[in-house]
Amino acid sequence: MIAVHAVAAVLMATMTTTGTTACATPPAHIYECGQASNGLGVTAASTKDQTTACATAVQVANTYIANAAAPDRDDVLSEITVSGTSWACQGVQDFGDVNSHGECVKFDDPTETVALSS
Repeated sequence: MIAVHAVAAVLMATMTTTGTTACATPPAHIYECGQASNGLGVTAASTKDQTTACATAVQVANTYIANAAAPDRDDVLSEITVSGTSWACQGVQDFGDVNSHGECVKFDDPTETVALSS
């Protein structure tokens, strides 16, 4: 299993905005992908087409829900594997929001992210 610090670094790098810095990868599209197995909404940020991105996002969301070490705790990072690809997932609570939600980032392509929300 990857060290928690490495997972945290991937999440931090992905979730940090870079301002106007030029980026070598194309910008991700945001897709609303329906619901996960627990009824939470699934959103994908992806450079892939909507069908591919949403199929993967729902699969990642359901795997995270089923396998998260502690899905109700924001301070616990989980590494999951979907179709041979590793993702880092963590519960996130936005300032002022009483409900936390899950976010996952693909290790080998951090432009690919999945968010769960109520």
